[in-house]
Amino acid sequence: MRKFNISVAEFWLAVLVLALSLVTILTSVIGAHTSISIATLTSFLKFNTSSLGLDAYHDHTSSLHDAVASLIPSDVANPPSITQYLNVKDWYNMHYFSVCSGYYIPSSSNPPVLSSSTTNITCVRRHSGYSFSLHDTIASTLPSEVIGLAEKMTAQRWSTMTAISAWYTGVSNVFLSFVALSFALWRGRAWWNETIIMSLIAWLCFFIGSGIMTHQILSIHRLSGNGVGPNPYPGSFLALTWACSVFQLLAFCIRWVGIRIAGRESAGACRERIGEVEVERGIELERGKQWETYSKDS
Repeated sequence: MRKFNISVAEFWLAVLVLALSLVTILTSVIGAHTSISIATLTSFLKFNTSSLGLDAYHDHTSSLHDAVASLIPSDVANPPSITQYLNVKDWYNMHYFSVCSGYYIPSSSNPPVLSSSTTNITCVRRHSGYSFSLHDTIASTLPSEVIGLAEKMTAQRWSTMTAISAWYTGVSNVFLSFVALSFALWRGRAWWNETIIMSLIAWLCFFIGSGIMTHQILSIHRLSGNGVGPNPYPGSFLALTWACSVFQLLAFCIRWVGIRIAGRESAGACRERIGEVEVERGIELERGKQWETYSKDS
């Protein structure tokens, strides 16, 4: 009964991990239009470009000052961001299957400062495993007269290929484990030892994928002075991806403990059977001796 209960626990863990892993890779909302949306809450790489061009706009000695100032309406004074006049966005967010962008809303209490609220969100679908370059994205939309502003952007490229490949492998193994456990429980079997291999592979893949994306997230926060403003850590994405890793590790540990319990019970049953056989052999030997004694007396 104990083995069966552990199998049930692992089954529900597999359901939980499968749901979390699918949510993690499918949270790219195409055509989101709300200021607070899944598109902005569950991205993993966030680029804050809201300060682009402000230094040239305020610095009259800059070689780009006149070009930038000519794009700003004369009735605009002390703007918190001029990206909308430069044909770029305040922020760009990477998802596994899309890149979303939009603008920050000025603070209602202090208009010269941008708030964390967003508006005019648009998402562009990208193929699985795509790479993203902030420099190329900015350069492709800037007016030609201020194209020099793109040189302030980091030329680094961020790729999703390795992370998404690891995630695909992890999800596939969790799904196979789920199917195997479902069939085993339906047939009334407490164990299906092959699932421990699937659990181990899934955990390794989730751990590798989470580690790669966490490293890339940290790398963005080290880009100070390279055209990227301060960004909050993507807590929602980090919570999802590492939760998958932790719960999958727990599923693997449960499977390992279950196999150890099953092994001990099997060994105990084997020893008990051996003891019964030895007792039966002792009884047979005693009967044989009694028969020999009886034959001699006769």
